Amino acid sequence: MRVSQLADLAGTTVRTIRHYHAIGLLPVPPEDGGYRDYNLSHVARLGRIRWLVEAGLTLPTIACLLYTSDAADERSS
Repeated sequence: MRVSQLADLAGTTVRTIRHYHAIGLLPVPPEDGGYRDYNLSHVARLGRIRWLVEAGLTLPTIACLLYTSDAADERSS
């Protein structure tokens, strides 16, 4: 899916998604035909980020939580 579709699904903006890319919260997907091709893992991660933002956590705190969660997932695989 395209970035605008991802933004619509998550109830956010394309600008916010690009900001999350820039600060490392959301991985940049591979390109397909010159467009970034987002998948369900991006939808899930963005949904989690948005939920944590709405809960009042700061972006640096969210980054730490996601890093810890990602590291735990890698250890369990």
